[in-house]
Amino acid sequence: MKNYEMIQATINAIIETINSTEYEAYGLRIDRRGLEPGYSFPVSHRLLQDDPEDGTPYDPETGYWNGGELAGTSVIGISYADEVDVEDALAMIDTYMYPSQALYLVGGTFEEFGEDIGEHVLSDAELITRIEW
Repeated sequence: MKNYEMIQATINAIIETINSTEYEAYGLRIDRRGLEPGYSFPVSHRLLQDDPEDGTPYDPETGYWNGGELAGTSVIGISYADEVDVEDALAMIDTYMYPSQALYLVGGTFEEFGEDIGEHVLSDAELITRIEW
């Protein structure tokens, strides 16, 4: 269980990292793989939970219908390097995260808002650092 001190330290570390780098946009992303800083994320795909009944291919590996590529990589966006925005992004990512997954701070160029709450799509998305969460 995360305590107040741990949450505050994580928020402060994220804000410090954002303020010391020069990407246009930032976000949080979870992944099962152990990735290293500098990793370039591939574009994400629009995943559909329900069959759109239009011939969209079903991917049995993910359990979703693949609705095509997005304009970049999907992240939970951090719009401002402040405590409230970072804390909100961490709370949102907690709803998606499983214990076996790693959390990463990602930087890139903002392309668009995604379909999910808090989702931003970043092009040229690069892993900045792993976040202990």
